[in-house]
Amino acid sequence: MLFSGNYLFLASAIVFTSFVQYVPTILAAIKLRNHTKLPLGFRLRGGNLIPIIALLVTAYLIFSFSLELIIAGVLVFLLSAVWYFYDDRDRQAKGLRRDIAEVDKVF
Repeated sequence: MLFSGNYLFLASAIVFTSFVQYVPTILAAIKLRNHTKLPLGFRLRGGNLIPIIALLVTAYLIFSFSLELIIAGVLVFLLSAVWYFYDDRDRQAKGLRRDIAEVDKVF
């Protein structure tokens, strides 16, 4: 993307990436709201209403970008996913620790 030479495309890509990062945060708020291992103090007023509204607004903002940028974002995501799973499989084959998520089992 750096070699595209289009500053506006790169600026839009940065903003697009920022919005995409909100999606896992919103989904985590929905999932962890009733998690049994978390303290009872994690309550959201209105239940899941606020995260669902945030998810809808974020989806609206993401889909307001150009189709070219959305396709580029999906391609980068797919390449990253392939790389992650290949690296994870390679780590398992070498007997290395998979990732930091295994440390969570202590809780």
